[in-house]
Amino acid sequence: MNTIYNTLRTDKAYKLYEGFLYEVAGEEYEEVLDTVLPKNIVFMDTDTCGYTFLLNEDGTVYDEVSFYKFDDKYWLASHKELETYLEGSEYNFTLTEISSQYKMLQLEGKQAGEIAQQFYEYDISTLNFRGIVEMSYEGQEGYLARFGFTGEFGYQFFLPEHAMQQFEKEMLDGISEYSNELDNYLRFEVGQPIEVIYQQEDYSLYELGYSWNLDFTKDEFKGREALLSSIELTNLKSVGFKTSDKVVPGASVIFDDEIVGKVCWTADQKGSLDSYLGLMIVDKNFAHAGVSFVTDNEVVLQTLSSPYQIPESWNK
Repeated sequence: MNTIYNTLRTDKAYKLYEGFLYEVAGEEYEEVLDTVLPKNIVFMDTDTCGYTFLLNEDGTVYDEVSFYKFDDKYWLASHKELETYLEGSEYNFTLTEISSQYKMLQLEGKQAGEIAQQFYEYDISTLNFRGIVEMSYEGQEGYLARFGFTGEFGYQFFLPEHAMQQFEKEMLDGISEYSNELDNYLRFEVGQPIEVIYQQEDYSLYELGYSWNLDFTKDEFKGREALLSSIELTNLKSVGFKTSDKVVPGASVIFDDEIVGKVCWTADQKGSLDSYLGLMIVDKNFAHAGVSFVTDNEVVLQTLSSPYQIPESWNK
């Protein structure tokens, strides 16, 4: 794993968000989102944010989304366009793409609060996880959210595009920028969903171990019943593993000469455990940590409990 991995875990690093940003407003802006977000957003405090999935009617994943609740609107950060997804709704709302107006920058790491502190009037440790506050930079208004995905302290900065360019140049001078590949690896280490896994059509969010991001105590949301039905029928579950040799997705997972599942995903590089990390989907009776499996090429896979790496920020 490259040196930026250690820099982020022990200090800080950043990346610019490359997806879509939307504003949902209008008379029934919360009502329309309440039908599709698998979270009880109506009961959330304003100036808070969260993360979940948008589902298709058949219970498969349309996209992952971060959502930000304000007094009179929501902002959504997605990888895919949402106009088609929300079309046909009976509610009175407006959906406006603001990707060209605002940019979002993700800053994570044990020392990430050193930057965030400069835009928060109180001790940065008092900003609640998922909390959002207004901020300004060079006379431009924006938002600061305490939110992240690596297990380290995480902060998101939202600023107008031209202000973000200056912010990156001045405030983050000398701070490393991390790649999407490293972002995926860091997320995987602490059990967070990654796109290359959740977009696999062969497995449900439950089988992948990602359904904890959905709130099934909520009576209705798009795709809920279909996903619950698939959960009742499956006997598959996921479990993470490490291996000293690279294996390819789709490789058979064997226990006592019996094929019990398949490799779902593996990292491209060795990580902090001096091993390749990966995820297998197996019969639920075998989905336990501390078990040794082999592939059809006799590569040994040792299953692990999540998280696979304890974040540095947990020890602060």
